[in-house]
Amino acid sequence: MQEFIMSMHDNQKIEVAVFEPEHPIGTIQLLHGMAEHMARYYAIGEYFEQLGYKVIMHNHMGHGKSVSKEARGHFEHIEALARHAEEVLESLVVKDKPVILVGHSMGSIVARQYVILFPELFDALVLSGTSYYEGRHKVSLRALNALMLIFGKKAKLNYINQMSLKQFNKKIKPLQSESDWLSRNIDNVKSFINDPYTGFDMSLNALAEILRAMKRTQKIKEMKKMNADMPILLVSGEEDAFSNYGKGIKKLGKLYKNAGMKMVRVQLYKQSRHEVLFETNQDEVLDRILLWLKGIIKHG
Repeated sequence: MQEFIMSMHDNQKIEVAVFEPEHPIGTIQLLHGMAEHMARYYAIGEYFEQLGYKVIMHNHMGHGKSVSKEARGHFEHIEALARHAEEVLESLVVKDKPVILVGHSMGSIVARQYVILFPELFDALVLSGTSYYEGRHKVSLRALNALMLIFGKKAKLNYINQMSLKQFNKKIKPLQSESDWLSRNIDNVKSFINDPYTGFDMSLNALAEILRAMKRTQKIKEMKKMNADMPILLVSGEEDAFSNYGKGIKKLGKLYKNAGMKMVRVQLYKQSRHEVLFETNQDEVLDRILLWLKGIIKHG
């Protein structure tokens, strides 16, 4: 595995990690979630590297070890994150081989925008722990817009960030920590809590932009800009609060089909929460993703 820093067109410095086998059969680009970082996914990178894939990942703007305290947790637009991802991929992709995009949580929202902006790049899309914009999000977005008028777009209000966690944990009893909603995997939750580069507060604008992008990317006119032949896999846990306990994943899958996407599949796992890629049944989840890829990707 190699780690290095890339300079983007807008002068942002992005931390990148690459896992590359001797003879790669394709490229997997992995986009991490909100208030975390790429290193949490290194074991997954190693898993797919051993299977022959070159795996590319990077820290989004406002995330990672090299980000200043002021910049941490803030970005202006999801589209900027998608364009950074495209720059990283363009530099590192294995030419003339299949390219798969995997996005988790906020990374799945970035991925949804990414495949609309660059529909020709990917042979498959995997969305882990994504969500569906609905009434409760509309209320939250209105509140965030009002708060930005008072405090400014870059303000990071701890109580606003905590409100989201409280909502995500409301069905979990007994509650051991504010991060329990992530997974049933106790070691994973402890690792998240003890990691100095996870769980930080996001800016009001970043939180609002995630909601705006959720809304924007599930409009049929936007979905129709995607490559209709690109297979889509939606993966989540039935106890994932972010996806409304699986309901949002199912609704989004139907939307993609209504927009003309030819191959859409939903995989929901019982007794699994938000970070299904790190759950107690991680082996099963990764093996089923691999099985799906083998069914839709032809390696020359």
